[in-house]
Amino acid sequence: MFQEFPEAPYVLKRDDTPTPQEIYDRVAQHLITQGQRAAYGVSCIYHASNGDKCAIGVLISDEAYLPEMEGLTAYSLIRRHGKGLPSWFQANIDLLQDLQRVHDQETSWYDIRESLHVFAVKHGFRPYGEV
Repeated sequence: MFQEFPEAPYVLKRDDTPTPQEIYDRVAQHLITQGQRAAYGVSCIYHASNGDKCAIGVLISDEAYLPEMEGLTAYSLIRRHGKGLPSWFQANIDLLQDLQRVHDQETSWYDIRESLHVFAVKHGFRPYGEV
């Protein structure tokens, strides 16, 4: 049975560092539940005005989020706003960027569960929802 990962604001305040599997689980849970890209027009964004969040945006608490983060790649986000983000972002930058690509690709949303399953297998993770 899948065990829910804590909400993003809690993750950002944790003293321990989440494992890559935990990061994947949290993002997968969020994207499947949300059911659509976080977007402004055709552009994907970290935090949308309707409450939607992208793959990285869900890991950024509302308190840590700044509108000027929008439009930045994951790498630029860490370079410009790293002090306001959890230290584990830097150590997991490639994973975060890859998860962001799943969110940003329109074709991923034809079957987001399948897209996330393929992602998990490719990265050696337990697919979301599997025991």
